[in-house]
Amino acid sequence: MVLALLAGLGVAQKPLEYPVNAPFKTTLPLRAGSKEQVQISLAKGSSELSVHLRSRTQSLTVGTVSDGFEPQGAVLAVDFNFDGWLDLAVPMAVGYGGVNYFYEIYFFDRRSRSFELLNVPGPYDGQFCNPQVSKPEKALLTDCKSGPAYDYADYRFIGGKPYLYRTSQMLPLPGFKKDDLVFATKLYNSRGEVIRTLWNDDPRDRRGASRTVAQKRLYLYPQPSLRAKPNGYLVRGDKVEILEVNRSDYSWVKVAYQSRAKGRIVRWVHLP
Repeated sequence: MVLALLAGLGVAQKPLEYPVNAPFKTTLPLRAGSKEQVQISLAKGSSELSVHLRSRTQSLTVGTVSDGFEPQGAVLAVDFNFDGWLDLAVPMAVGYGGVNYFYEIYFFDRRSRSFELLNVPGPYDGQFCNPQVSKPEKALLTDCKSGPAYDYADYRFIGGKPYLYRTSQMLPLPGFKKDDLVFATKLYNSRGEVIRTLWNDDPRDRRGASRTVAQKRLYLYPQPSLRAKPNGYLVRGDKVEILEVNRSDYSWVKVAYQSRAKGRIVRWVHLP
């Protein structure tokens, strides 16, 4: 069954999972169509994952075995960096009562014929939080619960090495509909430069968020302050594009409205 699932690493998006709260031993192909295999095993009560390839054995530390959380996570096996070779992710820590699992990812290096630590350009001490694989984007996706919200950091690869490709933060958006949320998303190039900023309903969607005005009148302000004089208003049923949420006061939202008479209008609205 395992061999069948991995027969096309380029197709599978969901990693194979091997829970570390029980011993296991399995053999996996290093890539689709290859006879070369790797054996991974974890002995009962051990915190060292044994990785055996030909005559060489590596030992990778599993950090969650002794942290007291249940479940303790799982070793993940999939091509994380889209180079066609099997990679391994080892759980290192658990946070937020078992919501966040932090992994070290080891990619297969063809030159050394071994698994090497994938250095992550991110905020979690060289670890990936809740990693997932997106084949359509050829991206490694991560998300991490922080307070009442989630932060997202996604990576693409050049030559098998990751760079930060997209970040997104969840923010409340009161005033349009009940329990409303929006995401502040930034896209980066391989040099770390922001190439696009948008506010959307899904952290992995490039379409901007829009809302329908629910108030009888929603006044338009040139800046996010009630001291500023409003210059116009929207009415119930008007559709607006969300451009920004004020980080210091979520009740202020920058919107764009397409007026028949004046064209595109960009203003701030105050949403109690």
